[in-house]
Amino acid sequence: MPAVSRAIAAPRAVSPARTTDLLKVKVTENDPTLKAAATLHGFKVTGSGSNDGVLASFCTLAFDHRTVKLSVNRGDTGLTLFKRLQKALPTGYQARVLEQTKSAPPQVTIGISKKTVAQPR
Repeated sequence: MPAVSRAIAAPRAVSPARTTDLLKVKVTENDPTLKAAATLHGFKVTGSGSNDGVLASFCTLAFDHRTVKLSVNRGDTGLTLFKRLQKALPTGYQARVLEQTKSAPPQVTIGISKKTVAQPR
């Protein structure tokens, strides 16, 4: 049997996280120690929730003509809000962590996008 030579493909480079599908987000929050602000590709959450104001603390996100209101409890961080956001998003939307800094508590940048439907081949 003759020897067959096959070329080995070079490994693919790891592609950076996509940001082109992210939606513009408007953020409103009222907690004195947890701060959330809109960024170019989502929103950044810093600090941890204290929920010690006169009103119950919240974080409201407006995107794509939709609004999601998240409660902020004592000790909540950006990762806590990310998990709560994943459950509260309307059908057809997804959230993902874009950046996380190692601080105490961590700063987390979160992006929201529409889910893409895979096309059959």
